[in-house]
Amino acid sequence: MDEPTTTSDAVTIRRMDDDSFDAKGRRTFFRYRDLGLNEGSRGTLNGSQYKAVGIMETTGFHYHECEYQFGFVLRGWVEIAFADGRVERLEQGTSITIPGGTIHNEVAMSSDFELLEITFPAAMGTVAVDVDLATGHLQQP
Repeated sequence: MDEPTTTSDAVTIRRMDDDSFDAKGRRTFFRYRDLGLNEGSRGTLNGSQYKAVGIMETTGFHYHECEYQFGFVLRGWVEIAFADGRVERLEQGTSITIPGGTIHNEVAMSSDFELLEITFPAAMGTVAVDVDLATGHLQQP
């Protein structure tokens, strides 16, 4: 049960249990928990916790319309491919900051993967792109 408790105009406290993984998200193979950062920052930031469920699908190359996306791996691992051909494996305790517009693709993850994500601004768009893996450039339509 997600029970926000506001102690003043500036402080918001949320006490969450496992049933609070009920927020809508971008991927069907994650359950999402809204951490209340959007509310607490009056829409400046968004904070979510992701938990792997089901079978992982690659996300396809994409970028986000935002200033930055920050992630901290709470459990397990994820592999992220970038348009330049580099693949990074992020394991428990690893953080990553991805500037908006950076083309990437989540290609693999462990079944116990969990991530804390913070985005700025809170409203973030996702744009799918085609990448020529030989050159790392966007393919022209």
